[in-house]
Amino acid sequence: MRDADFVPAEAREAWIIADQQERTLREAYRQLENDTDLTDEARARRAQELYEHSREKVEKARQRARDTLLKHASYAEKNSLPKVNGEPISSSDPTRVLLAQNESERIVRTYERKRTSGGPLRQSASDYLKAEYARGLDVGGVEGAAVASGVLRAADELGVSVEEVAGSLRNEHQREMLDTARRLTYCVDVMPTEAPKPPRSLSPEARKRQGTYRPAPAVLGSNREVVPEKRSSARGKAKSG
Repeated sequence: MRDADFVPAEAREAWIIADQQERTLREAYRQLENDTDLTDEARARRAQELYEHSREKVEKARQRARDTLLKHASYAEKNSLPKVNGEPISSSDPTRVLLAQNESERIVRTYERKRTSGGPLRQSASDYLKAEYARGLDVGGVEGAAVASGVLRAADELGVSVEEVAGSLRNEHQREMLDTARRLTYCVDVMPTEAPKPPRSLSPEARKRQGTYRPAPAVLGSNREVVPEKRSSARGKAKSG
């Protein structure tokens, strides 16, 4: 997966470095296993020293690779949202944040009023939020971006997933970006977080078990062939007499 097209160059570079750090430690273990100049106890002790010395470096490299993948997964997920032409959905600008908060409060109030009014044709929360998001896309500009951002805030408050709101409104490129976000997140999930520990062959306990093993003694008399006693014939006795 590391060399797949969907992995950004920055994340791939961090991943390669993490793999190299782990491979160096594993190779040191293998060399130690084949070192016949050391006793079993010395090999086990040296393996533990290698682990303690390399553990932090390996795990920091893994964490950096994971963080880089997650960063790009977040970028891809944000870019998977249907956008208002020329306007960002999310912004740190105080005025835009206030507009989005006001829209969110309006949307939640309106939905709660519709929900409590009853009737056979009342909308579900997801359908109502989807309609509001689509309206924001149609309105466009700063106002439309505020509506779309307010919808996402309201969805979080009402317990509605982003996919329920925006899923059917995505274009092909945005669906591809969502798929990329999911793949990058999966890479993080399957990536190891800990440095490899010494193999069992270099474990003091394994060596001790191997050295003290003895085959169980056979039970006396078991599987023993019974040889019938040879008796002298009467004719033989007569000759000897």
